[in-house]
This record gives sequence, structure tokens and C-alpha cells, in this order.
Amino acid sequence: MLTDNEVDELLLQNSQYIDEAVVSQASEYSNFNVSTARVDVLLFETMANKPSLCKLSSCVKALLLLLSHGQATVEHGFSVNEQV
Repeated sequence: MLTDNEVDELLLQNSQYIDEAVVSQASEYSNFNVSTARVDVLLFETMANKPSLCKLSSCVKALLLLLSHGQATVEHGFSVNEQV
């Protein structure tokens, strides 16, 4: 659970990330192809090495881990169906 101050800091860092990374590299984001590229790699390359975005980076890592594990059951089901 996050405190109000932590949420405010995350929102501020998110705005900073959008201004510094997304706007300046807009073509990289608009041309992003989910079938050939990985979202986690894009976010790591644009966010992880910036100390001013450390809390946002930690939050995004946690969300990516949560989301990727959330798909594991579905993907496992496809593998089982393919084997049958």
C-alpha cells in the first residue's frame, strides 16, 4: 500500500518520464511493434538508468512482474492444448 506522498511522487516522476523520454523519443513509442519487441526492454532502456525516476522504475518493475505472471496460466493452457 502506498501513502499519499508516495503516490504524488510517482505521479510527478511519471510526468517527468513522459516529458523527458516519451516526448523526445515519440517515434520509438509510436512505431513500437509488440510482436517483435518487448515492452520491458523499452521501459528499462528509457527509465532504469535515471536516478530521478527510481521510484517509478521500481513500481513499473513490480507491475511488469505481476502482469507477466498473470499471463503464465493462459500461456500454459496453450502449450497443453498444443500437446494434445
